[in-house]
Amino acid sequence: MKNIDELSKAEIDVLFEESNQELDKLEARWEGLVQQTEQERARSIGRSLGVLGGPLGLLLDILMPKNGKESDLAKHFNGLGDDALHTGAMVVAPGMMAIALPRTLAGSSAAHRSVLAPVLDAFRALTKAARASAAEARAAKKPTTP
Repeated sequence: MKNIDELSKAEIDVLFEESNQELDKLEARWEGLVQQTEQERARSIGRSLGVLGGPLGLLLDILMPKNGKESDLAKHFNGLGDDALHTGAMVVAPGMMAIALPRTLAGSSAAHRSVLAPVLDAFRALTKAARASAAEARAAKKPTTP
Protein backbone atom coordinates (compact mmCIF):
# COMPACT_ATOMS: atom_id res chain seq x y z
CA MET A 1 0.00 0.00 0.00
CA LYS A 2 1.36 3.38 -0.98
CA ASN A 3 1.36 6.46 1.20
CA ILE A 4 -1.35 8.85 0.03
CA ASP A 5 1.31 11.47 -0.76
CA GLU A 6 2.81 9.06 -3.31
CA LEU A 7 -0.44 8.45 -5.23
CA SER A 8 -1.15 10.01 -8.60
CA LYS A 9 -4.36 11.94 -9.23
CA ALA A 10 -5.69 8.99 -11.25
CA GLU A 11 -5.00 6.59 -8.35
CA ILE A 12 -6.69 8.96 -5.90
CA ASP A 13 -9.70 9.23 -8.23
CA VAL A 14 -9.99 5.41 -8.37
CA LEU A 15 -9.74 5.11 -4.57
CA PHE A 16 -12.30 7.89 -4.17
CA GLU A 17 -14.76 6.11 -6.48
CA GLU A 18 -14.20 2.76 -4.74
CA SER A 19 -14.74 4.40 -1.35
CA ASN A 20 -18.00 5.98 -2.54
CA GLN A 21 -19.20 2.58 -3.75
CA GLU A 22 -18.42 1.08 -0.34
CA LEU A 23 -20.29 3.92 1.36
CA ASP A 24 -23.29 3.27 -0.91
CA LYS A 25 -23.23 -0.41 0.16
CA LEU A 26 -23.12 0.62 3.82
CA GLU A 27 -26.04 3.03 3.39
CA ALA A 28 -28.05 0.27 1.70
CA ARG A 29 -27.55 -1.94 4.78
CA TRP A 30 -29.12 0.76 6.94
CA GLU A 31 -32.14 1.51 4.76
CA GLY A 32 -34.52 3.89 6.48
CA LEU A 33 -31.81 5.43 8.62
CA VAL A 34 -32.45 9.15 8.84
CA GLN A 35 -29.60 11.60 9.13
CA GLN A 36 -30.39 14.62 11.24
CA THR A 37 -28.82 18.02 11.31
CA GLU A 38 -27.16 19.11 14.55
CA GLN A 39 -30.19 21.30 15.31
CA GLU A 40 -32.57 18.35 14.73
CA ARG A 41 -30.46 16.10 16.97
CA ALA A 42 -30.50 18.73 19.74
CA ARG A 43 -34.32 18.72 19.71
CA SER A 44 -34.85 15.02 19.00
CA ILE A 45 -36.86 13.05 21.52
CA GLY A 46 -34.25 10.32 21.19
CA ARG A 47 -31.45 12.49 22.62
CA SER A 48 -32.29 11.36 26.16
CA LEU A 49 -32.27 7.66 25.38
CA GLY A 50 -28.71 7.14 26.60
CA VAL A 51 -29.43 9.01 29.80
CA LEU A 52 -32.59 7.03 30.54
CA GLY A 53 -30.95 3.72 29.69
CA GLY A 54 -29.70 3.05 33.22
CA PRO A 55 -32.96 3.55 35.12
CA LEU A 56 -34.98 1.88 32.36
CA GLY A 57 -32.65 -1.11 32.43
CA LEU A 58 -33.13 -1.44 36.18
CA LEU A 59 -36.89 -1.15 35.77
CA LEU A 60 -37.05 -3.73 32.99
CA ASP A 61 -34.93 -6.12 35.09
CA ILE A 62 -37.47 -5.80 37.91
CA LEU A 63 -40.40 -6.32 35.54
CA MET A 64 -38.99 -9.39 33.78
CA PRO A 65 -40.38 -12.75 34.93
CA LYS A 66 -38.24 -14.50 37.54
CA ASN A 67 -38.21 -18.30 37.91
CA GLY A 68 -41.12 -18.53 35.48
CA LYS A 69 -43.27 -16.17 37.59
CA GLU A 70 -44.55 -12.84 36.26
CA SER A 71 -43.70 -9.79 38.36
CA ASP A 72 -46.65 -8.40 40.31
CA LEU A 73 -45.63 -4.95 39.12
CA ALA A 74 -45.57 -5.87 35.41
CA LYS A 75 -49.34 -5.53 34.99
CA HIS A 76 -49.10 -1.82 35.80
CA PHE A 77 -46.76 -1.31 32.85
CA ASN A 78 -48.75 -3.23 30.24
CA GLY A 79 -50.30 0.00 28.98
CA LEU A 80 -46.92 1.22 27.81
CA GLY A 81 -46.59 -1.81 25.51
CA ASP A 82 -43.45 -3.94 25.06
CA ASP A 83 -43.21 -2.72 21.45
CA ALA A 84 -43.18 0.93 22.53
CA LEU A 85 -40.40 0.24 25.01
CA HIS A 86 -38.24 -1.21 22.22
CA THR A 87 -38.99 1.19 19.35
CA GLY A 88 -36.07 3.42 18.39
CA ALA A 89 -36.12 7.04 19.43
CA MET A 90 -39.73 6.82 20.55
CA VAL A 91 -38.59 4.80 23.56
CA VAL A 92 -38.03 8.08 25.38
CA ALA A 93 -41.69 9.08 25.66
CA PRO A 94 -42.94 5.75 27.08
CA GLY A 95 -39.64 5.52 28.97
CA MET A 96 -40.45 8.75 30.78
CA MET A 97 -43.89 7.35 31.59
CA ALA A 98 -42.25 4.12 32.76
CA ILE A 99 -40.11 6.17 35.15
CA ALA A 100 -43.06 8.25 36.37
CA LEU A 101 -45.26 5.23 37.10
CA PRO A 102 -42.87 3.70 39.68
CA ARG A 103 -43.08 6.93 41.68
CA THR A 104 -46.84 6.55 41.87
CA LEU A 105 -46.68 2.84 42.68
CA ALA A 106 -44.01 3.42 45.34
CA GLY A 107 -46.25 5.98 47.00
CA SER A 108 -49.13 3.54 47.16
CA SER A 109 -47.37 0.50 48.61
CA ALA A 110 -44.37 -0.12 50.86
CA ALA A 111 -43.77 -3.46 49.12
CA HIS A 112 -43.69 -1.77 45.71
CA ARG A 113 -41.48 0.98 47.12
CA SER A 114 -38.86 -1.50 48.32
CA VAL A 115 -38.78 -3.37 44.99
CA LEU A 116 -38.65 -0.16 42.94
CA ALA A 117 -36.10 1.60 45.17
CA PRO A 118 -33.11 0.99 42.83
CA VAL A 119 -35.03 2.44 39.87
CA LEU A 120 -36.17 5.47 41.83
CA ASP A 121 -32.65 6.04 43.20
CA ALA A 122 -31.14 5.84 39.69
CA PHE A 123 -33.68 8.26 38.28
CA ARG A 124 -33.24 10.61 41.25
CA ALA A 125 -29.48 10.64 40.56
CA LEU A 126 -30.13 11.54 36.92
CA THR A 127 -32.48 14.38 37.74
CA LYS A 128 -30.12 15.66 40.44
CA ALA A 129 -27.28 15.77 37.91
CA ALA A 130 -29.53 17.47 35.35
CA ARG A 131 -30.63 20.11 37.86
CA ALA A 132 -27.00 20.77 38.86
CA SER A 133 -25.99 21.09 35.21
CA ALA A 134 -28.87 23.49 34.51
CA ALA A 135 -27.94 25.58 37.57
CA GLU A 136 -24.33 25.77 36.39
CA ALA A 137 -25.49 26.85 32.91
CA ARG A 138 -27.71 29.56 34.42
CA ALA A 139 -24.88 30.78 36.65
CA ALA A 140 -22.52 30.94 33.68
CA LYS A 141 -25.02 33.09 31.75
CA LYS A 142 -25.58 35.57 34.59
CA PRO A 143 -23.82 38.86 33.95
CA THR A 144 -21.27 39.73 36.59
CA THR A 145 -21.65 43.13 38.21
CA PRO A 146 -18.58 45.15 39.23
